[in-house]
Amino acid sequence: MEKPTAFIRKIGTFLLKFYADNVNAIGMYGFVVVANIKKIKVRNLKMQIGSYTMNKRVAIDDTVSNVGDADIYLY
Repeated sequence: MEKPTAFIRKIGTFLLKFYADNVNAIGMYGFVVVANIKKIKVRNLKMQIGSYTMNKRVAIDDTVSNVGDADIYLY
């Protein structure tokens, strides 16, 4: 037996094919259409030697890369 979410996805796929010219119309059936994809922002931050805070917010699912040779601990 299939899960209900599988049926919902099949219905959504059918509606996308049915309303191919106007995807916002499937909002009448309770689906949320996100047409704009967020662009990835790249910020370069330099920390001073011996500093303990960045004073910048990091959200869940953000990607942080360390290009230096010291360890960075995020809490």
